[in-house]
Amino acid sequence: MGARFVPNPVGIASVKAKVLLAAEQTAFAVRTDVETAAVVPKEVGTLEGTSFIDRSQKPKGRFSLVYVMPYARRLYWHPEYNFRTDKNANARGEWLEPWINGEKRNFARETFKKLMRKQMGR
Repeated sequence: MGARFVPNPVGIASVKAKVLLAAEQTAFAVRTDVETAAVVPKEVGTLEGTSFIDRSQKPKGRFSLVYVMPYARRLYWHPEYNFRTDKNANARGEWLEPWINGEKRNFARETFKKLMRKQMGR
């Protein structure tokens, strides 16, 4: 008894499109979760308000959360600064660290799983 696999290009393309959509939605969910967590240093909201999802690597399934302001790098890499907490209660340097290595490190993975299940009709 033998088996033969015949790939379905239309089906494969459909799944790839669903994966890219779920990945993009996941990136936006992370951005929203970061804003909700109130961890970005905030004086008037310019830094937080100019963040965006970079979609330039979308064909590869890569999305980046970008902070545009020129001082973002300085604030991010200096957690020793005394950040104001009157506008964002949890303001800090390295504000994305909980989503990278901390307590929220599984947030993107779990969100992607849920979105893929939804995309696949499960």
